[in-house]
Amino acid sequence: MLRDMTADNTDSTLNFIPKMQSELLMQGYRRIVEHIYSPKPYYQRAKKFLLGYRPSKWHTRKFSFRDCLSVCKTTLVLGVIEKERVYYWRLLAWSLFHRPRLIPHAITLVAYGFHFRKSFEQHRPT
Repeated sequence: MLRDMTADNTDSTLNFIPKMQSELLMQGYRRIVEHIYSPKPYYQRAKKFLLGYRPSKWHTRKFSFRDCLSVCKTTLVLGVIEKERVYYWRLLAWSLFHRPRLIPHAITLVAYGFHFRKSFEQHRPT
C-alpha cells in the first residue's frame, strides 16, 4: 500500500502498486466508469432494478414538501435541461404504467446516476 485510501472512487489515483502499467489500468477504469454511468446503460439498470424490487410494506413514508421540491428540481434538470432527458422520461413513463408505487425510488435512482456522472466528470483528467 502506498497510502491510505481516499474513499473517492473518481479521483483517478491509486493507493497500491499495480502489476500492470498504472496508466493503462486507470484508462481501463475510466472507460468502465464512463460506460456504466452513461445515461443509457444506467437507466437500463435502474429499470431492471425497479422491475424486480419489492419494497417492504413497512418501508413507506409520507410524501413531504422536501420530496416535492426534489421531484421538481430533478424534473427540471434531468427532464428538461440535461441531454439524458429522453431516458429520464422513458423511465418515469415506464414506472408510471408498470410500477407506480416505485416512482419515488425511480427519481432517487436517476438523481444518484446524475450525481455519479457529475462527480466522475469533475475528476476526469484532461
